[in-house]
Amino acid sequence: MRGLRHIAALACLALLSEYVAGLFLIASVAAPLLAAAVDRDYRRQLRQALPRRLAADALTLLPPALVGALLYALLAQRWVTSLSGLPLFYFRPGAETAGEFLVRNSGHLVNLFSPFLQERHGILTLGAFLLFAIAVPVAQRRTGRRSADRLFPALVLAILLGAGAAFGLLGRYPFGGTPRHQVLLLFFAVLAGFVAFDGLLPSAKPAGRALLAMACAGAIGWNAVRNREEIHHFGRDQPLNVRAGTFRENLARGGTVHLDQMNFIGLFMDYYAWDCRFAGRVADNPLVERYRFSRNGRSLTVIAHRWIWQMDFRSQPLYDGLRASFPRGVQTCERVFCVDRNIFKARRTARPEMDRTELQAQIPGRARAVGLTTSALALRDDFVDAVFCIEP
Repeated sequence: MRGLRHIAALACLALLSEYVAGLFLIASVAAPLLAAAVDRDYRRQLRQALPRRLAADALTLLPPALVGALLYALLAQRWVTSLSGLPLFYFRPGAETAGEFLVRNSGHLVNLFSPFLQERHGILTLGAFLLFAIAVPVAQRRTGRRSADRLFPALVLAILLGAGAAFGLLGRYPFGGTPRHQVLLLFFAVLAGFVAFDGLLPSAKPAGRALLAMACAGAIGWNAVRNREEIHHFGRDQPLNVRAGTFRENLARGGTVHLDQMNFIGLFMDYYAWDCRFAGRVADNPLVERYRFSRNGRSLTVIAHRWIWQMDFRSQPLYDGLRASFPRGVQTCERVFCVDRNIFKARRTARPEMDRTELQAQIPGRARAVGLTTSALALRDDFVDAVFCIEP
């Protein structure tokens, strides 16, 4: 029981540190069930052990489950939605089928780690790898030579991939493509691959083992040579780093500008040398903060909306929040600026015409519904720039 208490405490601390720990917790619970589904002997062992362990295991999982539910209710519920800066990695009903979404983003995911691009065959590559990584340990189990533990790296990888695809289809979390938490998938993929290859080696002759080792070393070398330019730039592809200059160029006139949390961080790429002073909070929402920037006689007032990570201009609550942050009883016009595309991509791509037309039609109407008049609206490839006015 002491060890189980330690597991519960560490799981709670992991959830308090990083939300992706919740995915690993789900995978840890689901992996034994999946192992029982694919391995007859493990299924029998689990059935025998479950009555004895069920109560203790349930009590172990209860604290992290409560912590996760509390974090979701108090913090995450406001921002667990489709991030408009990563539109390619969410399923868009009407624009594509679910199958097209899975094929496209599985290809993007494989391309993060593959030495050659696989835009249309990435899902087949993932499927073949998982089949290989699961089939080898299962086959060895049937010969009685290995334990069921060797199944788990591949099973956890399969669960994480399945959960990611499901969240992407539901519009709750981006699936595939850019190097965010996908790099954690590589950890389990490497483990699963090594376990499967290790299972093959004892059954091969010495010459076959040498050939397999040479093939693996050759693949690693080929990948390094083929992607040497990409490897040189690895780690530089971070959020907003390719936007340096965007804020300086577009906010040069000063005045008052509303920024979400993501863009407030990005602002400091261009305004790090300015004097920044905290100027209070909005009375109706303490998560909206006011800052004054000044340098060489120039000034900029920033309304930082810390209640939202990135503005979604298709969401009506955004406009409610903007309206509540405007000063009362005063006729004024204030700017809303949001870099909302290509955050992780060094190469800029044009905003799809469908998105441009949709936003152009929706933004003035949604603003009007809360008493804001749109006096200016620019939809660029990378950002939304709008000026909203309010009557006293």
